[in-house]
Amino acid sequence: MQKMAFELLMDPTIDLVTISGGAGSGKTILSTAVALRKVIEQGIFRRVIFVKPVVPAGDDIGFLPGTEEEKLKPWMGSFYDSIENLMDLKNKSKKKNDKSNKIKKIDEHEVKKTEVSVSDFINKFRKSGVIETKTFTYMRGRTLSDALVIVDESQQTTPHLAKLMLTRAGFGSKFVFIGDPSDNQIDNTLVDEKSNGLVYTIEKMKTFAITGHVTLEQVERSPLSKLAEKSM
Repeated sequence: MQKMAFELLMDPTIDLVTISGGAGSGKTILSTAVALRKVIEQGIFRRVIFVKPVVPAGDDIGFLPGTEEEKLKPWMGSFYDSIENLMDLKNKSKKKNDKSNKIKKIDEHEVKKTEVSVSDFINKFRKSGVIETKTFTYMRGRTLSDALVIVDESQQTTPHLAKLMLTRAGFGSKFVFIGDPSDNQIDNTLVDEKSNGLVYTIEKMKTFAITGHVTLEQVERSPLSKLAEKSM
């Protein structure tokens, strides 16, 4: 299923990809990997826009100070984690290919250095306009052209917001809606597993040739994550 999702994400004839699946099934990291490849490495799109609904899981921590980007940073943890994991995989691959390098343990200093490098990576491309992180608040009236737009946790949206997001699509853009529509992953009290924006979008758009959907069933995050997803 991951291969099918990858093919849909890479397919230039598909303008909307919807990916549903349980926690740890690879939705975000797969979408992020394709986005970085198509935007930064291949230059097929001018920018990647990460969008996430601001709906807290559990008690809200209240007002957050700072600029829009600073306020959104805590909500964008899934994207930061995905980029960090992708960078780690790339570094490990380089070390494997270089037989002259000796295996060494990762100490605290190296972990901090990795975290800084991820933050620097994102800030570098954000300043140049290649990476944007947004919420739905300022989307009305915008036209998102020549962009790869990833809407994470889209099961938290209402059908109204899902439609608002898709009608922002300009020429040369591709939209990706990802999320887990099961009730235990929905914190928005306005929707449930049958009425949320992700399910609504899948149902309304499934018959069109320029759209594609895949449901990921295998949990890839870890054995513990897989056990929790199935047993709790």
